[in-house]
Amino acid sequence: MDTSAVISSLIALIAVVISLATLQQNRNMVEESTRPYIVVYVTETNFQKPTKYLVVKNFGKTGALITRFKTNPDLLVYTRSPGLRPFGKIENSFLAPDQSHVCNIDFETARNYCNVSFEILYETKYKKYSDSITLNLTAESDNLTSRASTEGDELAIISYTLQSLVERQL
Repeated sequence: MDTSAVISSLIALIAVVISLATLQQNRNMVEESTRPYIVVYVTETNFQKPTKYLVVKNFGKTGALITRFKTNPDLLVYTRSPGLRPFGKIENSFLAPDQSHVCNIDFETARNYCNVSFEILYETKYKKYSDSITLNLTAESDNLTSRASTEGDELAIISYTLQSLVERQL
């Protein structure tokens, strides 16, 4: 075999390897951009008094089935309704893209048990995902936001509600 044939074969082999690597990278990028991202976060509203919420939301572009949802401590500690565990029946439920489940939690209990860990397993038709998330429920407690001064409870409630909506758009 002459030198030019060896060089041509080597160049062809390198081109095939580069093509395969590019295809794999593109496949990974497409999967990352379209996969489900199920996240748990805490948010707060202040209409008449501060109220905390836990939110489970799919920020991804694909729906997913939640197959496991475990917490430490048990979310029963944070319940506002005795005997009802927040997200107690979320396992085996499907979350579409941008869909969320929201649960009000006890504000005072959140101050006493400020850290909560979540283990979430979810799957699509072809792939399984798992995430571990630890939240500090009091992370925003010392953050002050100003409220417009209004007279009368009804106007104050409307004012606070509108201000909270505007803040969420920032």
